[in-house]
Amino acid sequence: MIRPFVYGKPVTKPYFVDREKETGLILDQIINVKHGASTNLAVLGPRRVGKTSIIKNVMMEFEDDKEIIPIFIDCLSMPSLRRLSSVITEDAKASYVEKTGDTKYARKLNDLIKKSVGEIISKVAELDVSMSSYLSIKISLQEPQTDEDIIFENALNYLEQLGKSKNVYFAVFLDEFSEIAEKWGDDFIKLFRTIVQQQTRTMYVLSSSAMTFMNDLVYSSRSPFYRQLKPIPIGPLPQDIATTYVKDRFSLVGYSITDDALKLMLKLTNCLPDYIQRMGDMMLDISEDMVIEESYVKQAYEDVFITLDPTFNLLFTKLSENSTKYPDIVVASARFSKPSLIAHDAGIPVTSLYYYMPYLINIGIIERVKKGQYRLIDPIFRDWVRNKFRLD
Repeated sequence: MIRPFVYGKPVTKPYFVDREKETGLILDQIINVKHGASTNLAVLGPRRVGKTSIIKNVMMEFEDDKEIIPIFIDCLSMPSLRRLSSVITEDAKASYVEKTGDTKYARKLNDLIKKSVGEIISKVAELDVSMSSYLSIKISLQEPQTDEDIIFENALNYLEQLGKSKNVYFAVFLDEFSEIAEKWGDDFIKLFRTIVQQQTRTMYVLSSSAMTFMNDLVYSSRSPFYRQLKPIPIGPLPQDIATTYVKDRFSLVGYSITDDALKLMLKLTNCLPDYIQRMGDMMLDISEDMVIEESYVKQAYEDVFITLDPTFNLLFTKLSENSTKYPDIVVASARFSKPSLIAHDAGIPVTSLYYYMPYLINIGIIERVKKGQYRLIDPIFRDWVRNKFRLD
């Protein structure tokens, strides 16, 4: 049977639905890089909302465009600035060669890399400036004493030099950008800002689930990127779009879903694309007839907990590595919304809660609904916590 629902990875059409406005805004800015009028972007949205799927679908729009070369960099678990620089450099070279078919460029670089440092230096004057830049980075990466900031600057400049020498443009997507920005701090953000503001052949799309961090990056007057990033907010699917999508996907394989079951499904998933896909797929596995009713929705919802249990447990483990207080605060926030009650349930003073809470907000787990009220952002994670820790 055709699988009408797909989850656990970025999706493309026909599983990718709506988002015309968001993709259109991103596409327009990338296309404008050819005219020197593009603005770097910040894609903002909580986990499970489909940011990476949007990015992947935007990248596919440039498959036949020989001038614009999209590069996708996953910043999650990136160990060092040195490693990021290497990844950017190699992706730029490989993507350029694949897009243009310029295998001669790749062969020449590969031949030069095999030579000694002295031989490479002796030939620098004869080389294309982008080749010289690439080889300089490769040599620097082999020297532990080289300043990582310099390597990073050279890596981003390689894209610019390659773009100018080959008359191409780069769109660099840095997914989960907050992971490296928070880890490497303000100095990294200032360095990155200094480099990108001078570039004309390269534009950047920064995405992250850390809503507070990204909002501060875009809107805070203290941010090096203040007024320099165009925000692209991504929210849950509109309910009417989600309704049509679910009905159409079930219909594709001869199934239907009752109105009550569909209403419950959208309520439980909060119209988040990943959860809609997961529950839809599970309901097909457990249904005993061709009509999806509420009982199947409830059963599938319980099964979601089982499939996501390793993911959520790993999240708790990572939180514990930073402080043993974070998991307790998360559990308390699944039960209460007022700071005093959260702090009491977590076994800490209220004053301490305000010390810990910003981190959980920055990484996109908790949101401040209004003054004096907090909640877990992800509805299924919230229910998983309540179920696991036997909360009333």
